[in-house]
Amino acid sequence: MSKWRVWTAFLTVFVCGVLVGVTGLGLFLRQHFRPPEDPSAFRKEMRERVLTDLREEVRPSPGAMAAIAEIVDATQDELEAIREETFPRVEAAFAKGKERISEHLTPEQRKRFEVLLEKRHKGEMGLFRLPPPMPPRPGMP
Repeated sequence: MSKWRVWTAFLTVFVCGVLVGVTGLGLFLRQHFRPPEDPSAFRKEMRERVLTDLREEVRPSPGAMAAIAEIVDATQDELEAIREETFPRVEAAFAKGKERISEHLTPEQRKRFEVLLEKRHKGEMGLFRLPPPMPPRPGMP
Protein backbone atom coordinates (compact mmCIF):
# COMPACT_ATOMS: atom_id res chain seq x y z
CA MET A 1 0.00 0.00 0.00
CA SER A 2 1.42 3.38 -0.89
CA LYS A 3 2.06 6.08 1.69
CA TRP A 4 -0.53 8.48 0.30
CA ARG A 5 -3.29 5.89 0.78
CA VAL A 6 -2.28 5.33 4.39
CA TRP A 7 -2.25 9.07 5.05
CA THR A 8 -5.55 9.56 3.24
CA ALA A 9 -7.17 6.81 5.31
CA PHE A 10 -5.69 8.27 8.51
CA LEU A 11 -6.89 11.77 7.63
CA THR A 12 -10.37 10.49 6.72
CA VAL A 13 -10.72 8.66 10.04
CA PHE A 14 -9.44 11.73 11.90
CA VAL A 15 -11.87 14.10 10.16
CA CYS A 16 -14.77 11.71 10.77
CA GLY A 17 -13.84 11.54 14.45
CA VAL A 18 -13.77 15.33 14.70
CA LEU A 19 -17.18 15.60 13.03
CA VAL A 20 -18.70 12.97 15.30
CA GLY A 21 -17.15 14.64 18.36
CA VAL A 22 -18.41 18.11 17.45
CA THR A 23 -21.89 16.79 16.68
CA GLY A 24 -22.00 14.75 19.87
CA LEU A 25 -20.84 17.71 21.96
CA GLY A 26 -23.51 19.92 20.41
CA LEU A 27 -26.22 17.38 21.17
CA PHE A 28 -24.92 16.91 24.72
CA LEU A 29 -24.89 20.65 25.41
CA ARG A 30 -28.41 21.11 24.03
CA GLN A 31 -29.69 18.23 26.13
CA HIS A 32 -27.96 19.02 29.42
CA PHE A 33 -27.67 22.82 29.48
CA ARG A 34 -31.15 24.08 28.80
CA PRO A 35 -33.10 26.16 31.28
CA PRO A 36 -35.94 24.51 33.15
CA GLU A 37 -39.21 24.68 31.26
CA ASP A 38 -41.27 25.21 34.42
CA PRO A 39 -39.43 27.16 37.16
CA SER A 40 -41.90 26.16 39.88
CA ALA A 41 -41.53 22.47 39.03
CA PHE A 42 -37.73 22.93 38.96
CA ARG A 43 -37.84 24.58 42.39
CA LYS A 44 -39.99 21.76 43.79
CA GLU A 45 -37.70 19.13 42.26
CA MET A 46 -34.61 20.82 43.74
CA ARG A 47 -36.29 21.00 47.16
CA GLU A 48 -37.19 17.32 47.09
CA ARG A 49 -33.72 16.38 45.90
CA VAL A 50 -32.01 18.27 48.73
CA LEU A 51 -34.38 16.89 51.34
CA THR A 52 -34.09 13.34 50.02
CA ASP A 53 -30.28 13.53 50.04
CA LEU A 54 -30.31 14.85 53.61
CA ARG A 55 -32.84 12.24 54.72
CA GLU A 56 -30.88 9.35 53.20
CA GLU A 57 -27.32 10.47 53.91
CA VAL A 58 -27.52 12.48 57.14
CA ARG A 59 -30.66 10.89 58.67
CA PRO A 60 -31.85 13.77 60.88
CA SER A 61 -34.72 13.29 63.32
CA PRO A 62 -38.25 14.04 62.06
CA GLY A 63 -38.31 17.28 64.07
CA ALA A 64 -34.98 18.37 62.62
CA MET A 65 -36.18 17.39 59.15
CA ALA A 66 -39.20 19.69 59.47
CA ALA A 67 -36.94 22.57 60.51
CA ILE A 68 -34.53 21.77 57.68
CA ALA A 69 -37.40 21.80 55.16
CA GLU A 70 -38.33 25.32 56.33
CA ILE A 71 -34.70 26.40 55.99
CA VAL A 72 -34.52 24.97 52.46
CA ASP A 73 -37.70 26.85 51.52
CA ALA A 74 -36.38 30.10 53.01
CA THR A 75 -33.06 29.64 51.22
CA GLN A 76 -34.84 29.10 47.91
CA ASP A 77 -36.84 32.30 48.50
CA GLU A 78 -33.64 34.18 49.29
CA LEU A 79 -31.89 32.87 46.18
CA GLU A 80 -34.86 33.88 44.03
CA ALA A 81 -34.79 37.38 45.56
CA ILE A 82 -31.07 37.66 44.80
CA ARG A 83 -31.66 36.54 41.23
CA GLU A 84 -34.45 39.09 40.77
CA GLU A 85 -32.28 41.79 42.33
CA THR A 86 -29.19 41.10 40.22
CA PHE A 87 -30.86 40.26 36.91
CA PRO A 88 -31.29 43.93 35.89
CA ARG A 89 -27.59 44.54 36.58
CA VAL A 90 -26.63 41.54 34.45
CA GLU A 91 -28.87 42.71 31.60
CA ALA A 92 -27.42 46.23 31.91
CA ALA A 93 -23.89 44.82 31.64
CA PHE A 94 -24.86 42.94 28.47
CA ALA A 95 -26.46 46.08 27.01
CA LYS A 96 -23.41 48.17 27.87
CA GLY A 97 -21.09 45.64 26.25
CA LYS A 98 -23.18 45.60 23.08
CA GLU A 99 -23.24 49.41 23.03
CA ARG A 100 -19.47 49.62 23.47
CA ILE A 101 -18.93 47.14 20.66
CA SER A 102 -21.27 49.11 18.39
CA GLU A 103 -19.19 52.26 18.92
CA HIS A 104 -16.31 50.60 17.08
CA LEU A 105 -18.35 49.48 14.08
CA THR A 106 -19.32 51.18 10.86
CA PRO A 107 -23.05 51.60 10.14
CA GLU A 108 -22.96 48.55 7.85
CA GLN A 109 -21.16 46.50 10.49
CA ARG A 110 -23.69 47.64 13.11
CA LYS A 111 -26.49 46.28 10.95
CA ARG A 112 -24.70 42.94 10.67
CA PHE A 113 -24.00 43.03 14.41
CA GLU A 114 -27.72 43.53 15.11
CA VAL A 115 -28.54 40.62 12.81
CA LEU A 116 -25.99 38.49 14.66
CA LEU A 117 -27.46 39.48 18.02
CA GLU A 118 -30.96 38.67 16.81
CA LYS A 119 -29.82 35.24 15.60
CA ARG A 120 -28.07 34.57 18.90
CA HIS A 121 -31.07 35.79 20.88
CA LYS A 122 -33.34 33.35 19.06
CA GLY A 123 -30.88 30.52 19.67
CA GLU A 124 -29.97 28.72 22.85
CA MET A 125 -27.20 31.10 23.93
CA GLY A 126 -26.63 34.83 23.58
CA LEU A 127 -23.43 36.50 22.43
CA PHE A 128 -21.93 36.88 25.92
CA ARG A 129 -23.94 34.21 27.70
CA LEU A 130 -22.80 30.91 29.06
CA PRO A 131 -25.33 28.12 29.01
CA PRO A 132 -27.53 27.94 32.10
CA PRO A 133 -26.73 25.35 34.73
CA MET A 134 -27.87 21.82 34.10
CA PRO A 135 -31.23 20.99 35.66
CA PRO A 136 -31.15 17.93 37.88
CA ARG A 137 -31.93 14.58 36.34
CA PRO A 138 -33.84 12.03 38.40
CA GLY A 139 -31.48 9.52 39.94
CA MET A 140 -28.33 11.55 39.26
CA PRO A 141 -26.27 13.11 42.07
